[in-house]
Amino acid sequence: MREASGSRTVTDTDSYAFFINQSEPKRGVRRYFFKNMIRNLSGKCVLSFGLMLSAHVSASAFQAEGYEWEIFNESEVRCDGFIWGKAQKIANIPASVTNTYTQKTYTNTYVYGIHGGATVEEIIVPETVRQFGDGAFRRNSNLKRITLPSFTDMSSLPDYMFEECVSLTELTTPKAHYKFYKEDGTTYYSLGIGEKFCYGCTSLTKVVIPTECFYISFAAFQKCPNLRHFYVYSIEPPYIESDVFFSEEEMAVRSRADESAMTLYVPAESIELYKNSSWSKYFSEIKEAPEYSGITDIASDMDASGPLHVFDLYGRQVGQDIDGLAPGIYIIRQGNNSKKIVVR
Repeated sequence: MREASGSRTVTDTDSYAFFINQSEPKRGVRRYFFKNMIRNLSGKCVLSFGLMLSAHVSASAFQAEGYEWEIFNESEVRCDGFIWGKAQKIANIPASVTNTYTQKTYTNTYVYGIHGGATVEEIIVPETVRQFGDGAFRRNSNLKRITLPSFTDMSSLPDYMFEECVSLTELTTPKAHYKFYKEDGTTYYSLGIGEKFCYGCTSLTKVVIPTECFYISFAAFQKCPNLRHFYVYSIEPPYIESDVFFSEEEMAVRSRADESAMTLYVPAESIELYKNSSWSKYFSEIKEAPEYSGITDIASDMDASGPLHVFDLYGRQVGQDIDGLAPGIYIIRQGNNSKKIVVR
C-alpha cells in the first residue's frame, strides 16, 4: 500500500478513484430519503426529525460562500461545487471557509467538482488544494480559463478532469508532489494523467505538463483538433497508452506524424529519447522546451477594457492595483485574461 496525503491510503490510481467514489456521501440520495420521510411524518415527529436532520447535516456538510462543503477532518474540507442553482461566472474557490453552524474555520484541500454548465467562464483554484475528484471540471462548456495550484499530492490527475470543456484554450497542470520509492530506497516525484483527461476539448491549443510524468492514459487528449503545442518537462518520456491523441481509425488514415500540426517541447537532453519513442508518431516536430518557471510577467495583451483584480495564491482578492504589493506571487485578472506575476 502507498500512503496518500493525510490518512488516506491507496494502491494505485484506479483504486484511488474507487476509494474516493465509494466514500462519497450520496447527498442526492440522502436528501431525497429525508425529504420523503419528513413528508410522511406529522406533528412533533416532524419537528424532532427536522432537528435531528439539521444537527446531522451541520456536523458533516454545510454551505458557505456560494459552495457546498464536506468536512474531511478537524481542519480540512472538500469543495463539492456550487450551491444548487447558484453557479457563478467566475469561480474563485476559497482557500478556507467557516461553518456558520459551529463557527469553525477549515482549510480547503480538495475540489470534488465544479460544474456550472454554460455559466462558469473562469475557475481559480487556491494553492491549498492538492486533490481533485474524477471529472472535476468536465463539461463546463463555457470555461475559458483555469488557474490550478502549483502542486498536487495525487499520484495521477483524475480521469475526465476536463472532458468536453469545449471553450478551454490553454492548460497547465500542477507539478507532482507525490513521492515514489525506488528499489534502492531513493525517492522521486512524478505524475500520471488520467483517462480522457481533456477528451473533446475542441478549442484547446496548448498543454503544459511542468513536471516529471510517468504515464498518460487512454484518449487523454483525443478530439482536440486545435491542439498545436504540447510541453512535457519529463526527462524520461512518459509511457503513453494507445490512442492518447488520435483514435485507431484516425491513425489508420494518417501516414505518420508528418500529417500532424502538433509540436512537442521537451527538455534539451531528452529530445533524442522522445524521437526514438512512441511519442514520435504523434508529432511533426520535437523541440527543446524553454525553461519553466511557472511565472509569467504582465503581458502586453492584457485586456485593458476591464477592471484589474489581484489575488494571492490562496485565491483571496488583495486589491485592484499591482502598485504597493508586498513581494510574492500573485494572480491578476483583467478583462478576459488571467496571469501569474511575481513582485520582487
